[in-house]
Amino acid sequence: MKRKLLLLTASMLLSVGFVKAQFAPFNKSVNIKLDTTAVYNYSATQSVTSFLESKPGVSATQFFPYPTTYTARALFAAGATADAQFAAASNVLTMKNPTTTLIKSSFYNIQNASAIASFAFDLDLTNYTGAAPFAIYFGNDNTPSRLISASSGYANASTDIFGSFRIVLSGGTLITQYRDAAGSSSVAIPAANSLIKAGVSQRVEIFANSTASATSYTYNASAVTLAANTYHVYVGGVKYSVDFPKNGSSYSQTVLDGLTFEFANNATLETIAISNVSVTYPSSVDPTLPVSLTSFTGKVLSNGVELNWITASEQNNDYFELLRASDGKNYTSLGKITGKGNSNEMSKYAFTDRNPNVGYNYYQLKQVDKDGTVHQIEETVALKYSLNQQDDFKVFAKNDILSVAINAASANLADFYVYDTNGRKLTQTKLQLNTGNHTYSVDASNLPKGILVARISTREGVQTVKFLR
Repeated sequence: MKRKLLLLTASMLLSVGFVKAQFAPFNKSVNIKLDTTAVYNYSATQSVTSFLESKPGVSATQFFPYPTTYTARALFAAGATADAQFAAASNVLTMKNPTTTLIKSSFYNIQNASAIASFAFDLDLTNYTGAAPFAIYFGNDNTPSRLISASSGYANASTDIFGSFRIVLSGGTLITQYRDAAGSSSVAIPAANSLIKAGVSQRVEIFANSTASATSYTYNASAVTLAANTYHVYVGGVKYSVDFPKNGSSYSQTVLDGLTFEFANNATLETIAISNVSVTYPSSVDPTLPVSLTSFTGKVLSNGVELNWITASEQNNDYFELLRASDGKNYTSLGKITGKGNSNEMSKYAFTDRNPNVGYNYYQLKQVDKDGTVHQIEETVALKYSLNQQDDFKVFAKNDILSVAINAASANLADFYVYDTNGRKLTQTKLQLNTGNHTYSVDASNLPKGILVARISTREGVQTVKFLR
């Protein structure tokens, strides 16, 4: 068995592309590009070579830089026969079936995959009559895997092939077959109900759910339920009437990260063309945004104002710029904070404004891409600051009651403490604060007479003040 490894560039799309479905709430798509122009004929004497792809200005050994967390690879395998052929040109891959053994094109190892996926591609059968069966299957490239091995992925159930179906001649008519839920035999869809046809080029879309729970997607603005361990197949925008089952109970992988096209052997040589291959997964964040910001908050400290923000993902993020205004209109820059570049993990940032304005301070963020593109983040944080923070926190004792006067920037839950002058905690009380100036009553019957220290702790900071009981 000879194998040829062709590494393909994979980049994240900013739109759904050819896929008419929308996972909720967002789609995350990977477009597999066939940029290499090459022809590979299999023979007993030709050596196996690899075609490496790169972008301008990028080392040929760095195959997947856009971004590095989204990758795809393709492995082409065939027997040593002089008739089988792969050809890649103008983003189209053509496959010619061999007379012996089989050949494959496998797009796999797609990072950040999930258990729910959509595979889409153009399948050109204008030079195909069905003499050699043509199979399509998908799953996981866990080693050893039928997805990328020399063995047929349609023949039997396996731990890494989730779904498989094929186009084959039966009684001189082209029909569709698929593996049953047991993975042990083929089920034939009658020719009248088979949507994939010979002699034409058609768009094929597969929606797979390898989880134990039903999910849903929208297709042409209509909601579609996808049952657990099931996949749907659309051809030219029309869905096969059958809901295809998982290929046997032995499938045990957690994500769908590979798609394979398999051409069987036959004495009649035919050609199939594949193009516009994409893989789409559901996403909880909008992949069209360079940065997914989940929170932007601030709190007043005794020595300034602390700003905090969290991102769920980042793409080509160079830096953040923190801005401040006293009137909510005329902002000036406080500083720049370097971003994570490309990340699909939670990232936390913090910045302390050591010299806030007396009164209200309004804070905003700008995010700047590596190419200089500026994105204004809409969220604004407003906080009140005074030179003497104790002016916003006063305590008065009268009989057995403490009157606690607090000017709170926002409604939040506070911890109120009383200590003696030696630092020993005497009491602790929870206070539900309201925005603005309010006075709260706290029981003081168990407190000793004399000078005491009150302390209040909120998400805006900590303040202390002495009072006489």
